[in-house]
Amino acid sequence: QRKLALAIDGTLRVAPGGAVETSGNCAQLRVRQDRFRAPHRFVHPGKAAPGWAHASNLGMVCVLPATDGRPPSHERLSNPGRMMDTNDRATATLHPTPGPLDDARRGDLVYAGELVVFERLEGVKRLREHAERMIRAAFGALPPETAQFALAPEPYLALASDLLAAFERHPETRRLFCAALAETGLDLASTYADRLRLRIVPHGTSHLGGRITTTGAHRDTWGSALPQQTNWWAPVYRTPASRSIAFYPYYWSRPISNTSGSWSFAELKSRHRRHEPYPNIPEPDEPVDDAYESRAVIEPGDLLAFSGAQLHATVPNASGAARFSLETRTVYLPDVLEGRGAPNVDGASSAVMYRWFRHVLSRQPLAEAIAGQPPDTRPRPGGRDTP
Repeated sequence: QRKLALAIDGTLRVAPGGAVETSGNCAQLRVRQDRFRAPHRFVHPGKAAPGWAHASNLGMVCVLPATDGRPPSHERLSNPGRMMDTNDRATATLHPTPGPLDDARRGDLVYAGELVVFERLEGVKRLREHAERMIRAAFGALPPETAQFALAPEPYLALASDLLAAFERHPETRRLFCAALAETGLDLASTYADRLRLRIVPHGTSHLGGRITTTGAHRDTWGSALPQQTNWWAPVYRTPASRSIAFYPYYWSRPISNTSGSWSFAELKSRHRRHEPYPNIPEPDEPVDDAYESRAVIEPGDLLAFSGAQLHATVPNASGAARFSLETRTVYLPDVLEGRGAPNVDGASSAVMYRWFRHVLSRQPLAEAIAGQPPDTRPRPGGRDTP
């Protein structure tokens, strides 16, 4: 290790050869030397001159390589491991791990608001390659990441929607998905999951529609009311911060006013059948402070796990290329029965969405598994499943 000077509300420059220059009032921080080359990053999207890093009071540093005026292809972050809020309390930690974690250890991390990166998993590599084959077959001779520039919105959306549906139905998708989850250390015998989805986020807004959409800042638990929910996210192609996934760890323990108390999944389905607008997810009804935004950058073949209680969002894509990623959500049944999970700081839903989850192997609905438990081991009262 070596000491780096971190300029609080100042700047830090990584000069040629790795020398570090700082300005502003500096505090000392110990950082592993190889963090500048680590494949996973948290990028704080503050404005900085090319070749310079901005150090915010969150304790995160974003290094933007010098370019010829074009957007940098790979943002770099000197990640001290722990992100700090303005009161100097740790609100999230990036935990890279090259091997599996058992359910108890992973739960300890995720339910505490920390983010876990499983690195270079063979199962994720195979799943990513399967997705890439289907993507390339669907787009034919067109490069998938820039195909929208050769297609009008309507044919692009039709092609992309068919691709997403075909990926979910393909029998190999489920087999590879289970193998990838098992490699992280999940006990599949007690794991329930939502569908594994292929997600496409095009550049800009002209080619959005239907299932090809973006999501603003939200907690998944506003809709599911399941504090045991773990989210999983993996890029198919190399995904820089300019089209990645954003987190707001400042809000992990801070409530934000939202519509979870009035949002209804049943109403969503009803409105969609009538082709009437309705928000796909509960939303904040007060502004989210973008100063606390951090963007996760991991390599293809890595897998990011985080609590559904994390406030997160799709990064608005102005990168000039589409984002292709894989995502799903899981629930570990013993944690549901024991009432172990992430804290609920602002969720107001009365509907617990057990129905969204099925056993990863047998496909048994989670609601059936819970109903089949002895009465004294069922989850504590406080929510109900939506019919």
